Amino acid sequence: MILSLPAYSAVVLHIAAYCRVHTDRSPTANSRKGLLKEWLDADDATKIKLHELIKLSTPKFRIFHVDGILAEHGHVCSHLPPYHPELNATEKIWTIVKNWVAARM
Repeated sequence: MILSLPAYSAVVLHIAAYCRVHTDRSPTANSRKGLLKEWLDADDATKIKLHELIKLSTPKFRIFHVDGILAEHGHVCSHLPPYHPELNATEKIWTIVKNWVAARM
């Protein structure tokens, strides 16, 4: 699919989970303490302190795996914002289908 795109294309992706796989995912508050230490290369500290350090060192903008794949082929990737179905043509089609089904039930 990527090879069939014209050179230097701009690709717009929706909010599906398979489009949002992170390349360098930082640990969350629910992560084990050992994983927090490993991610930070930190010495002994409390889990709360480690989580605060992670919040400070996590990049502000997330990089998704698909962005890197598209960039390798010379394309630019943009993601639709969540909770804005008016920007996603698929959502508009689903609305039509749902209304059609509801009218016939």
